[in-house]
Amino acid sequence: MKVLLVEDNPADAKLARDMLTEACSGQIKVTQVSRLSTALKFLSRDEYDAILLDLTLLDTHGLDPFSQILAPIARMPIVLLSDPTEEPRAIQAMQHGAQDYLLKGQWSADQIARTIEKAIKRKRAEEALTYLAQYDYLTALANRTLFRDRLGQALARSKRNGKRVVLMRLGMDRFKAINDTLGHDMGDALLKAAAAQLKSCMREVDTVARLGGDEFTIMLEEVASDGAITEVAQRILHAIDKPFNLSGAEVRVTASIGITIYPLDHDGVDEFLKHSGEAMDHAKEQGGNSYHFYSAPAK
Repeated sequence: MKVLLVEDNPADAKLARDMLTEACSGQIKVTQVSRLSTALKFLSRDEYDAILLDLTLLDTHGLDPFSQILAPIARMPIVLLSDPTEEPRAIQAMQHGAQDYLLKGQWSADQIARTIEKAIKRKRAEEALTYLAQYDYLTALANRTLFRDRLGQALARSKRNGKRVVLMRLGMDRFKAINDTLGHDMGDALLKAAAAQLKSCMREVDTVARLGGDEFTIMLEEVASDGAITEVAQRILHAIDKPFNLSGAEVRVTASIGITIYPLDHDGVDEFLKHSGEAMDHAKEQGGNSYHFYSAPAK
């Protein structure tokens, strides 16, 4: 186990290090730094199992400290070292990223080791719950909730920088027939394979999500031209149209894509999603295996 100890009191630092070494029978590596800024540098170039952090180093100067100062290190399990008189602040810090705290002078070797182990488990549990809330269980793509959040952020950026946001809504053509003839397990396998193909077509900065059923969405930012949008759509259709080998069976499927562009077609997340669905339905009505740009009904 690797622990980053952030403590500016030499005596407290030595005591914590000795206790951890004793409790873990030497099977631990403790790296000690005296400043939070130094800790951030260490975290940028190495991985640690947990952070042991002196609460007094969270110097707030009357600001909202814990949300601001703990945020850069909150991806790691954090155990705070607090003086007994500062216990209320330690409890407050647990609401903003810390997993637990220890009171100086009231700890033992076993207690400090157990607290760190529990903090690691608690952090893993939090991350698992966050994952379940934001990602699709079948395809591991972003789910509807996370996608809407990212889309809202993208639209806000677009308002500031004037750059377009492109939304593609994709539905599998005649997917119900595949489910009915081959079974739901094969249908799920097809969705997973299609999701992998979609991700392979996209840049790292693009967002691919599963809305539910056989519908996916792709969000593109900073796309230079309509020609570039068309090129992406054609690449997706070609990737989906390739045969999928699922449990020894070759399955073929096509897709329909609806395309909308912000701010040309709408001015909000709900309209954006609605219009992309309408464009996708139009592509399906034309026989599928095609894409269609949304156009507002004539007034």
